[in-house]
Amino acid sequence: MEKAKTALLAAGLIATLLIAVACGTSDAGPSPGGAPTLTPTATPGQDSGGIVSGRDALFESLQRSGLEVDRGEEFSSSFFKPTGEIMRVSGEDVQVFEFPSSAHAEAAAGGVSPSGTTIASANGSVSSVLWVAPPHFYRVDNVIAIYIGNDAEVLNLLEERMGPQFAGRIVSGRDALFESLRRNGLEVNRGEEVSQPFFKPTGEIMRILGEDVQVFEFPSAARAEAAAGGVSPSGSSIASADGSVSSVLWVAPPHFYRVDNVIAIYIGNDAEVLNLLEERMGPQFAGRPGVANESPDREMVREPAPIESVELRSSEAEPTRYVLHVEFGLRNGCIEPVEPGEYEVLTSFPPQVSVNVLAPADKEMACTEQYRTASAEIELGSGFWPCLVYAIPVNSTPYDLQAVAPKVKCAAPANAPDGLTGVGYDSLFLSLQSGGVEVQRGDEVKQEFFDELYEDLYPTGRLMNLNEEAVQVFDFSGAGAARKAADQVEPDGYDIRLPSQLGEAKRTVHIDWISTPHFFQHSTVIVIYVGDDAGVLKQLEERMGAEFAGGSRAADSPPVEDSAPGGDRERVPSVIEGAEIYGVETDSLQKLYVATLLIGLPDSCHEFDGASVTRDGDRVRVKVTNLKNADPDILCAQVYSTVSETVLLGADFEPGKTYTVEINDLTETFVAR
Repeated sequence: MEKAKTALLAAGLIATLLIAVACGTSDAGPSPGGAPTLTPTATPGQDSGGIVSGRDALFESLQRSGLEVDRGEEFSSSFFKPTGEIMRVSGEDVQVFEFPSSAHAEAAAGGVSPSGTTIASANGSVSSVLWVAPPHFYRVDNVIAIYIGNDAEVLNLLEERMGPQFAGRIVSGRDALFESLRRNGLEVNRGEEVSQPFFKPTGEIMRILGEDVQVFEFPSAARAEAAAGGVSPSGSSIASADGSVSSVLWVAPPHFYRVDNVIAIYIGNDAEVLNLLEERMGPQFAGRPGVANESPDREMVREPAPIESVELRSSEAEPTRYVLHVEFGLRNGCIEPVEPGEYEVLTSFPPQVSVNVLAPADKEMACTEQYRTASAEIELGSGFWPCLVYAIPVNSTPYDLQAVAPKVKCAAPANAPDGLTGVGYDSLFLSLQSGGVEVQRGDEVKQEFFDELYEDLYPTGRLMNLNEEAVQVFDFSGAGAARKAADQVEPDGYDIRLPSQLGEAKRTVHIDWISTPHFFQHSTVIVIYVGDDAGVLKQLEERMGAEFAGGSRAADSPPVEDSAPGGDRERVPSVIEGAEIYGVETDSLQKLYVATLLIGLPDSCHEFDGASVTRDGDRVRVKVTNLKNADPDILCAQVYSTVSETVLLGADFEPGKTYTVEINDLTETFVAR
């Protein structure tokens, strides 16, 4: 205890930082409105009919529990004026302060922040405390007790004798959270286990007043904090530890809470559940704000938000994903943001974004003239090329934004090329050129194994000379088609599997490259570089991410999992949620037509497979498929999500003529320009 006393005394200098015991800053619930009284006992000088206040009465009350309770030394603190005393309960130190009156103790408790990490003293000074274990603050009558630790017996005894803690943190773990929730008096039950693709630990359902809350316990508070950091502010996209990102379409507003090593997710609007979770776990760190104070009588309508600023941000994950950070205004006190995840993103490229707010339908409603700002993080995917500038419309106003990836040096936005001057090959060429790389266009090139993979639509191949080294660049009909082709390349890059039609034997083609092969894939493009020039490899990796095959991989690397149909996978038609068809000018003045598709994934076991394009006169047919598990007994998370893919329709379209595009069950038309 000498270390604790030394630390407490040290904080009495000028400073406001007290290091008493380890890190932790999660807020617990708000301070209760009042404190209970101690059990009456008789002491010398006072009859048995009165309330006995003070440290002596608390000590006697704790002793009656049957636990081992001893009195220790006194000490001084920088934030509470009275001298404190150590009481040891089952070997755990509890700091006890006796104030002149209950009013004095209540005033001191009011200076403690909900998390217990800052404490304002009566003289106006503020101490910032970095505890080495979770702090727990209790008050009864004129006594305040502080316990720094996690012992369940000690916590239960202090709550039994002094009432619920008014500040600090709850004990970690699902069991502790369950006990904490039950003490509120509401109906709380434990249910079955649950899994989510974005969190590694298996979760558990806890039912509060019949509402399901998903609770996940992580190995440590640091792991839980890292997982929470992957959740977008709206809760609609979640990055996992492996770098994958799940886009989640929740059936009701999501609410994310974290305390210590536990994350809880509640999907719903019940005010009692929201209030209880916030009281026990602190304010939600992601999702939609609580609805407890919303007025059901006030009709709200959507209107475009005034845009303050727009920024295109990139992630460190591979492949690099881009998020649009939008700052927007709320014109008065009545206007509210829409639910996170309800910002509209049209499936064109670059995407068109609409940011709306909710305003009272009654224009005569009296509102405070208080202009506020809010922000939104809107997931845009990974289809951007580093260094290029894209005109992204937000509320119909285009914003020129440069895509910047980690480690890539780009020219200033004013000198960078337009990202819409081409697709695939052109985009890679301009991205390299904008970064100051010496690059020239080369001749056409073919690879027979790509032709066999895509008999109905051969990928376009063309050489690119990079630092006097030739690289082969192949444009596919869409990002899904490029990924499908990449899946067939063995890790060493020397063998390419050719998936045949269902029921036929599969074949493998072996390529004897003249030097080490390196395979890269980004968006609709696959690049093959045969050579060992470190500068070329660096430039390709910075723009396209790590190579997916070849390089240092040994020839005897184990084969990758076959994602083609057969075995435990089968191909099924995709659900098409929407399509946007538009033309793209290339630097050769040729106009390409592409379709950006919004594809539905019914559950976590579905993934996008690919798309094939055929044309008969003025009719274009696009067949889009997903892959799913063939075994019906495999359990899949029932989370409906979508993925956006761009498909190349072709270039030979007659200006002024109307064309019909059949995309599975969806039919669209466009007029060639």
